[in-house]
Amino acid sequence: MQQMISRWIVPVAALILGSGAAAGQSCQNPGQIRYHPGTPQHYAPENSRAQGFLIETDRTPRRPPDIRPECLPLPIRYNNPGALQTPRAGPWRGQVGRDSKGHAVFNNLEDGVAAWLTWVQRRMAEGRNIPFKLMSMYAPPNDCIGSVAKLANGQCPPRFPLNDTDGYARRVAAAFGIGPHERIQLNGATCMGRVGLQTFYAEVMRVELGRAFCNTHCGIERMVFSRAADRVFGPVSGCS
Repeated sequence: MQQMISRWIVPVAALILGSGAAAGQSCQNPGQIRYHPGTPQHYAPENSRAQGFLIETDRTPRRPPDIRPECLPLPIRYNNPGALQTPRAGPWRGQVGRDSKGHAVFNNLEDGVAAWLTWVQRRMAEGRNIPFKLMSMYAPPNDCIGSVAKLANGQCPPRFPLNDTDGYARRVAAAFGIGPHERIQLNGATCMGRVGLQTFYAEVMRVELGRAFCNTHCGIERMVFSRAADRVFGPVSGCS
């Protein structure tokens, strides 16, 4: 069955290989970061990358303008919004590949979202139904932002403070009007549960993609998220 949570998720900010690119090859997404020195070995099918994924620029949600594999963070390059690894029990539904670290590559974003929703529900069943515990899986409070190594004195380097885990958790909890250490039920079989799941996902993206890429907000197109949720939880009527 599934392994411990720390075996599943790798903070993608730690995989960024540089800011900028060779002359004439700069990336056009927010932050203009090149996430791989050349075309990576693994990436989602050509006509699927970033389809259904939105970034907010000039207060308007838009698809990323540059979908070249080297210009996309791993979760978007792989259609894997939760940076999930391949389970030992076998690949996820819709998984079409994996990289050397086991990260799953999905056929399309809907498949990746459905896998992430399944993963979240399993964590709920394990009793990790507290916003702070959920966000601690992505942004451990004792780690520096981006999983940057601490200095010899045990402090985080300049510009890379400790993760604001509590702040992330508070934003997730705010959708339910509770505190970050209170219990929450992210049940995608209800309208309120789906709102919470989307809020949780937005905070995960802040951690996994970094603020340079998600400068204001990142998200999934509503229809893509809804179809994925319907697959995992069954259709829910009346949700706006």
